[in-house]
Amino acid sequence: ADLARVAKRVAVTAFGVAGQSCISVQRVYVQRRWYDDFVDTLVSHAQGYKVGHPLDEDAHIGSMIDEANAVRIEGWVREAAARGANVACGGLRDGSRFAPTVVTACPRDADLSAREAFAPVVVVEPYDEFDEALAAVNNSRYGLQAGFFVREWELIRRAWEKVQAGAVVVGDVPSFRVDHMPYGGTK
Repeated sequence: ADLARVAKRVAVTAFGVAGQSCISVQRVYVQRRWYDDFVDTLVSHAQGYKVGHPLDEDAHIGSMIDEANAVRIEGWVREAAARGANVACGGLRDGSRFAPTVVTACPRDADLSAREAFAPVVVVEPYDEFDEALAAVNNSRYGLQAGFFVREWELIRRAWEKVQAGAVVVGDVPSFRVDHMPYGGTK
């Protein structure tokens, strides 16, 4: 896949609307050989977003729904970091605003990875084998949508058959929906 395009799409859908969408990107699995380059590119995008007042035309990301939720996600990021996660960028709160945050090496059972963050935070993890990534996707109590940037028909078929989600999007992030069309998850 075109890593620059993928990183841009992930950034837009992980950080847009302050991550407060049920189909925003929260967990990303990248093949190990491209992992470092992908994380660097995603961090660059995240650091390019300006957090500010929603009426500020230069701001890309506004406030979360309330300060309590910004405090909650700040606690989740701190908890993950205390357990060994790396906060590659972000993790900072200003009132109800939370900076775009990229986290790596996050324990899979940490709230930040295991629960719905509903915030401008994305956890990025490497994988070696495609089936390992599919198992990681399924290792969640949520299964609304999943997106895969793959071209090989065999991998697409395997994702379609194994992923426990209401939709499998190929070639884009899982943030696609048509509002007048019903959609739903499996968990």
